[in-house]
Parts: sequence; structure tokens; C-alpha cells
Amino acid sequence: MIKNLTKTLALAVIVFSAFACGGGSDGPDKEAPSMDINVPAVNQTFGKGGDLPLDAVFTDNRSLKSFTASLEFKSLKGAAQLKGISDPWVPAPITISLNGNKTDNKVLANIFAEKIEGACQGGNYTLTFVVEDEAGNKSEATTVDIIIE
Repeated sequence: MIKNLTKTLALAVIVFSAFACGGGSDGPDKEAPSMDINVPAVNQTFGKGGDLPLDAVFTDNRSLKSFTASLEFKSLKGAAQLKGISDPWVPAPITISLNGNKTDNKVLANIFAEKIEGACQGGNYTLTFVVEDEAGNKSEATTVDIIIE
């Protein structure tokens, strides 16, 4: 009887310790990171040959890895699209490393590491951002419509 009571108490102490201390693990990270884009602002205008800056805050519950930015041409500003005038500026998507912390404020002079192409077609463009954490969780895409003139 005492032997069974001792085993039961020992098991109770182990179970209590596991729950009281959180089991020694936070479990797998399933929470997606997020971002707050300050610049560029929605419908902000940028000049051909100029900078396309970024000022953004990226946040995660554990650790950030990187973000990807891409740019898509939508249409000429206030007019039908004309073929053969000039090509839209469509730089290759870029992935930029983040600091591995829970928060990273990125300020870049040029998102795509180059100035806006001087001979590109002006009009409406959409920037798309996706941030990823070290566990591989990705945010929903955040878009910002801009104008290049």
C-alpha cells in the first residue's frame, strides 16, 4: 500500500512540475509575422529616375527571418494603356534578411537596391510585401498602390 502511494505521489509531482513549468518548451511556432509599412504610403507618387524608399516595422512572436518585395505594373494613370510607348518598370522580386529578433525596423533608400528606371512607363503600380519568420511562417501579402510619373 505504501509502495503504491509513493509511486502515485512521485507521478503526481512529475505531472505537476511539467504543467507548472510549462513543460520546458513553448511548442512549435505557428504564428505568422506581421508588418507595418510607413513608406511608401498608399497612392504616393514617385518620379522616374528617383528613389523608391521603404520605412517598415516587421514583428514576430519569436524571430524574424526575411521579407520579400515585388512590384507589378497595373495601368497608366488616368488613361488607357498604350502599347509600344515604353515598358513598365518591373524589377525582379527581392528578398531582404531581417535581424532574427522579434522586431526589425527597416529603412531603405531603395527597396529594390536601384533607382526607378528613368525610361519606364509611368502609371499605377502595386508593391507587395510578405514577411517570413525563422519557423517558416509567412504573413498574408500586404500591398501598397503607388504611382510612378
